[in-house]
Amino acid sequence: MFAPSIMFFTKSASALAAICTMIVKPAEQTPLTALYYAYLAKEAGIPDGVLNVVTGYGLLVGVALCSHMDINIQGSLVLGKEVFFQSFLLIGSERSKVY
Repeated sequence: MFAPSIMFFTKSASALAAICTMIVKPAEQTPLTALYYAYLAKEAGIPDGVLNVVTGYGLLVGVALCSHMDINIQGSLVLGKEVFFQSFLLIGSERSKVY
């Protein structure tokens, strides 16, 4: 019942305490929790761009976010496996190019 709130606060509190910006990708089943907490954070005075929420289907959004070189991820095992697989495909395609 409180799992979306606990996940949001445990991940975002440490990032904000370390003065880092963050992107939160909530589960597809519970996006409103993260969106509401982001709204409350904005009302509390956290500047735009510090706490970002991206909603959507896990693998589609996760792979798109992970393709950016400046983004570090924390997430589920399923997402980790997919990122590993996509990285393997990317590295394999880079090595197969003839220069």
